[in-house]
Amino acid sequence: MGNWFSSKGRGLIFGLWTCHQYIGDIVAAIASGYILHAGYDWRLCIVIPALVNGAWAFVNFLEVPNKPSDVGLSKAEEENGSSRITTSDQNKAVVVIQERPEAVGFLQAFMLPNVLNYAIAFGFFKLVNYAMFFQLPVILSSHFSPSTSNIISSLYSVGMMPGGVVCGWVSDLYGGKRACVIATFMGILCPLLLIFALYMDVIPVTLLLALLALMGCLVGGPNNIITSAVAADLADDPSIKGNNKALGTVTGIINGSGSVTAALGQLAIPILYNWGKEAEVGYRYVWYFLIVCTIVGTSLLGSRITKELYGDAEGASLLNQTQRRGGYESISTNEKV
Repeated sequence: MGNWFSSKGRGLIFGLWTCHQYIGDIVAAIASGYILHAGYDWRLCIVIPALVNGAWAFVNFLEVPNKPSDVGLSKAEEENGSSRITTSDQNKAVVVIQERPEAVGFLQAFMLPNVLNYAIAFGFFKLVNYAMFFQLPVILSSHFSPSTSNIISSLYSVGMMPGGVVCGWVSDLYGGKRACVIATFMGILCPLLLIFALYMDVIPVTLLLALLALMGCLVGGPNNIITSAVAADLADDPSIKGNNKALGTVTGIINGSGSVTAALGQLAIPILYNWGKEAEVGYRYVWYFLIVCTIVGTSLLGSRITKELYGDAEGASLLNQTQRRGGYESISTNEKV
C-alpha cells in the first residue's frame, strides 16, 4: 500500500483499507452463530475461514501487483526502484541516476524516531482491543445465549470500521497529527470503560449496543491508523532517505511488538476476573485494568504529541534566534552556478 499512495491523504486511504478485517470479523461472528445455532460441528467455524483465506491468498499472490510500475503506472513521488533525473542548461545535460535502495535492517528500523514508543503503545491498545473482542461474548453470555452473545458482540467490530476511517480522515485534516487524534480517541474511551466497570450489569440493552459500537469506533481508529498510516509515516523518516522498503519492517515491528505486549497482558485478565469474582464485582477489575492500559499507551505517545503540537513553533522560534545571531547567511537565488 505504501508503494501506491503518497503521504498526502494517507490517513483516509489506509483507514478505508483497514475496514476489510472488521468485515471479516462481522461475517465470521454471524456465520459462527448460525453454525452453532444449527447444531453443526463447531470445527466448521475454523475450517471454513481457513479454506477461504487460503484460496484468496493464492489469488492475491498471482494477481495483485506490488507497485505501480508493474502495471505501467507511475507515481508523482517515485519511492521505489531506480529513478532517473535529467536537468538541462542550454546545450548541457546532466543525468543523475539514483540506485535502487537496499532493504532496511531490523535494528535500523527499530531505531527510527518514535518507532519504539508506537510499538509499545500499540501493544497496550491492542490488549484493550483483544480483551474487548474475546471477552465480550463471555461477559454477554451471562445474560444471553452463546449464539446471541456472539452476534451482539459483533457490534464492536461494526464500530471499528468507521473508527479507522474517521481517525485517518481527521488526522489528514490536521496535517497528519495522528498522535493527537489517537490521544483524543483514547481520552473519550476511558470514561466509557469506567461506565462498563461500574454499571455493566444494569445497562439497558439498547444503551449497551450503542456503547459497544462507539467503543469499537474509539478502539478501532487508533489500532487501524497505527498499523497503517502511522507505520507508513515512520518509514518516511529522512534518516533512511525515503527508502520505502522500510515500511514492511516498521509495520512488522509495530505489529509484532504489539502482539507480544497484548499476549502477555491477556494473562492478567483471568487473574483479575477471579479477584473480582471473590469480591463479588464481576469483571470490574478487568475494566479498571483496561483503563490503565489505555492511559499508559497514550502516555507513551506524549513526546510525539508534544512535537505535533509545539514542534513547528519551537523550530520557527529557534530559526529566528539563530538568524538574529547571524548564524545563517542569505544566498541570492539569482547567482549563476
